[in-house]
Amino acid sequence: MIDAIMLLAFGGPESMAEVRPFLSQVAAGVGIPESRLEEVALHYEHFDGFSPLNEQNRRLAKALSEALSARGHDLPVVLGNRNGKDRINETLGTLESEGKKLVLAVPTTPFASYSSCRQYMENVAAALEGMEISAVKMPPYIGIDGLVEANARLLAEVLEEKMEPSQPCLLFTTHSIPTAGSEVYVRQHLELADQIATRTSELLACSPLSWELVYQSRSGSPHTPWLEPDICDALRDKHAEGVKEVIVDPIGFLSDHMEVIWDLDNEAKSTAAELGMCFTRVPTVGVHPSFVNSLADLLAKYLSQDLRLPEPGEFCSTECCPSHNPRHASENRKTINGVTL
Repeated sequence: MIDAIMLLAFGGPESMAEVRPFLSQVAAGVGIPESRLEEVALHYEHFDGFSPLNEQNRRLAKALSEALSARGHDLPVVLGNRNGKDRINETLGTLESEGKKLVLAVPTTPFASYSSCRQYMENVAAALEGMEISAVKMPPYIGIDGLVEANARLLAEVLEEKMEPSQPCLLFTTHSIPTAGSEVYVRQHLELADQIATRTSELLACSPLSWELVYQSRSGSPHTPWLEPDICDALRDKHAEGVKEVIVDPIGFLSDHMEVIWDLDNEAKSTAAELGMCFTRVPTVGVHPSFVNSLADLLAKYLSQDLRLPEPGEFCSTECCPSHNPRHASENRKTINGVTL
C-alpha cells in the first residue's frame, strides 16, 4: 500500500553559493562543454542564483496533497530532486526514517523521453540501494485532460485581446533533445499542441488556430544533432516572413525554471525586440486547478488500486525511453538491487 508520494524533479539552486555545485552535479559525466556551464552560471547570476523551480514544485506538492486529501487520501507529498538540495536519496531516506514502506514516484514532467522518464527510474533505483523502503514510478501522464485544459485556458487569456484583426503567430515550445530516438517525444508534443489549439479555439469561439512547434534550451555536445528549429532561429524566420507579433507558449514545461525565465523571457524576448517584433509569453501550467485536479484524480486511482501499479523496475515496454547518448548506451540495460533496468 502506497504511504507517500514523491515528486521527481530536476532541481535548481536557490542562492549563488549553490550554483556551481549544482552545475557540477548536472554536468557530471554528461560532456557539457565548460563554456556552456559558464554561460548558464551567468544566467543564474542574473537572478542572484535563485531558480523558481524548487519553490514551484513545493507549491505543486502542497496543492496535490490538499487535492488528494479532499479525495480521501491523506499522505505526504514530498519533493525529490535529481540535482541540488532535496536529492532523491535524501528524500527517500527521510521517508524511510518516518516508517514509510512504499512510495509512488511522480515525475514533474508528463512526457516520455530518457531524461523525463527512464532516467528518473534509474535515479530512484540507485537511491534505493541499501534501503528497506520501496518505490515505484508512475508512467508518463501526457493524456490527462487537465493538462490540455489548463494550457488552453492560459493561452486563451493571452489571445483574447490579440485576435484582431488577425491571429498573431503562435509558437509552442519545448526542450530540445537529441534527434536520435526522438520520434515518440516529438509526436507527444505535436498531439498535445493540436489538442491545446483545438480547445483554445473552442474557448474563444474562433476559427482553428494556426501554430508551429519549435524547440529551445539545447545542451550537451555541439557535435550531436538536436531537434530544431530553435526558438530564436524561428523568430528570425518569422521576421523574414513579415510577422510582427508572436505568442510563445512553453507547453513542454509544467513550471517556470531557467529554461523559461532566461531562455524565453530574456534571450528569445531580446531576439524579438531586436527584430522589432512584439513578444508575449504564455504562463506555464504551475498549479492551475484544472491540471492539479486532473493529476490528483489519476493519482487517486493508483492509491485506490483502480489502476495497476508498475512493479519496481518495470517500464512501459522493454525498450522504454532509451538513451541514445553513447555514454549512456551501456546503462540502458543495467541491474540495480536485482532489478534489470
